[in-house]
Amino acid sequence: MKVFLAPGFYKNIKRSVMDGVNVKELDIRDSSLREKILGRYDTGVVKLWALKGSLRDRWTSLDEGDYVLFYHAGKLIYAGKVGFKYPLADEPEQVESGNSLAESV
Repeated sequence: MKVFLAPGFYKNIKRSVMDGVNVKELDIRDSSLREKILGRYDTGVVKLWALKGSLRDRWTSLDEGDYVLFYHAGKLIYAGKVGFKYPLADEPEQVESGNSLAESV
């Protein structure tokens, strides 16, 4: 198990991780991701954290079951456990879809 520190703006962490986002609000372009999310969350609320492509190297070192500590202004504000990661494969379409999702949440 590893622990990953994730900086962010409080309002973004609250919206996407603490409160969660309704699945209907997400622009999920990849059918494999849509299927995985709907299988886990149906049409309810999903708590998700998305990284921009510039942090890809850090993201690849994370595994399912690892923990993420979210902080803002030097203070720890939330912790979460990684349920699954996306992209599911290192394919350009999935990377682009992940980048788009990161921009929207």
